[in-house]
Amino acid sequence: MEKAQAIWNAQQKHSAHIETVMHTIGYKKKTGPSLRAISALNQYGLTKETGSADKRVIGLSESAINYLLSSDSQRAELLRQAALKPTIFQHLWQEYGAFLPPSDEAIKMHLIREKNYNSAAVGELVANYRDTFDFANLGGNGGSREEKHDTGGGKPAANSPPVYKPPTTQPKGTPPAMSADVRYLPIPLDIGDAHIPRGMNDADFNLLIETL
Repeated sequence: MEKAQAIWNAQQKHSAHIETVMHTIGYKKKTGPSLRAISALNQYGLTKETGSADKRVIGLSESAINYLLSSDSQRAELLRQAALKPTIFQHLWQEYGAFLPPSDEAIKMHLIREKNYNSAAVGELVANYRDTFDFANLGGNGGSREEKHDTGGGKPAANSPPVYKPPTTQPKGTPPAMSADVRYLPIPLDIGDAHIPRGMNDADFNLLIETL
């Protein structure tokens, strides 16, 4: 946006010859880098051009003027719109959204296989997209597709599985605690051991036998 601001300071809503615009944005003559800078301004929708070749005249687009004259609260969305103006950037945004893969290789292979990009040129394209992605804050607070889990022993991440806690009740089949006055005699049954307290009176013993 610095180059758009420089053009606004020099010519505001008026158009100027391509070489004049090159000087305005910091280039002394028509070279590869200066032509790429002019092309980038147009691809991002920041300039409008009329004429062709050496007769081209360039002025700021309505989108660029709106951005430069807008309040800070409006600029974020306008910047996002400009960042996604190039067709290939729109494609990458639709493919990855706000969560870019950490490695460039995944994006490169996608562009080579799915969009038939030349392997020698795709690296620069990915680097440009990452720069634009960061500059326009397209990722917000995201930035990666990978879920982030807390591995430091602190509070579990929101999407991490719940921590298993063993039951506080006594497991089934475990004999009750014994004391000096009460001891238990295990009797094997089909459903497991029955722990019978020793020292029962005759009535309790007869009731136990009837129950079994």
